[in-house]
Amino acid sequence: MRLEVNSIRETGAELVIVANGKPHHAESFRKDLKLTNPIFVDPKLGTYKALKLKHGIWYTLRPIAWWHAFLAMRQGYRNKKYTGDVWQQGGTFLVMPSGQVPYHYISKHPGDHPNPKDFLSILTNIFKQAK
Repeated sequence: MRLEVNSIRETGAELVIVANGKPHHAESFRKDLKLTNPIFVDPKLGTYKALKLKHGIWYTLRPIAWWHAFLAMRQGYRNKKYTGDVWQQGGTFLVMPSGQVPYHYISKHPGDHPNPKDFLSILTNIFKQAK
């Protein structure tokens, strides 16, 4: 989603990242990826647990994860280092100011993300309905 940050902002929303490393890891991440959006850290994984996100060696090392790693490397992406809990998977959530969560996507393995175009379409429709 980070590549779509401008499109997300055009809808009136903001992309917020919650990482499971420490604050200095988040700052390195921001600099490496040239991010301009907010990044919060949750090294104790409370947010991840509350959202019931996947965690464990099987989710991280399953065969499909290797395939996604191969595809990412072919596109030039490289992990410089691992920080935080490497067994923790993420997700994508649309949280409204009211606290409602009209959209969520729970990643099953590394590289499992919603299609950005589909997400933007959903986001645009939700913001149109909210007006």
